Amino acid sequence: SLTIGSGGTYVATSGTTTINGTFDNNGTDPTTSFIHNNGTVLIEPQAAAGIAIKGSNTGTGTVFYNVTTGVSHNSNIVELVEKMVILNHLDANVKTRPSGEVRFGKADASTVAEGGSVNTGTAFQIFGGTLIGLSTIYPTVFTGGINYESSSAMRLSNLDWSAFSYTVGNNPTITLNGDMKFGALEINSGTILDLNGQRVECSGLLHNK
Repeated sequence: SLTIGSGGTYVATSGTTTINGTFDNNGTDPTTSFIHNNGTVLIEPQAAAGIAIKGSNTGTGTVFYNVTTGVSHNSNIVELVEKMVILNHLDANVKTRPSGEVRFGKADASTVAEGGSVNTGTAFQIFGGTLIGLSTIYPTVFTGGINYESSSAMRLSNLDWSAFSYTVGNNPTITLNGDMKFGALEINSGTILDLNGQRVECSGLLHNK
């Protein structure tokens, strides 16, 4: 595990920083108490549950460049809680469960790559929270799919989910705070999709059951 205390700073390598447990940033200013150096943070969960990335509730939280959850696919869980920014890429190999606020990419992105990307793997599970692509021009591109979502409310902004079909399996309220791209989208009878004045683009069938 890695815990950054109040007033502390951790300077990461430009390569891969492997943490066999929880990352917890309690630094005075989380945007400067962890320095990513354009490297990758690999969270390798050694237990089935109880492992998390705690990015801080101060400001926008910890700023990462790349994040990888698990070196290979398995059923262990990594929770993404509090707040964080992932500037370049999230690679989810284990059960990855965002429930806090995760921002992706760069607000001033001038290319698709700078908008950020997410490889969800086979077990990306949304437990409420907020997922935000920072660029309104180049949305964050997701590949893989959404394996599961809880019934907790989720908020989505400036994401491109057009590479896969998404069937909402539970009954969350999904509020859009920015534009969204979907492939095929199926919404069950107990789900509320609040467009909130935002634009939705579906490249496949939109089915409201």
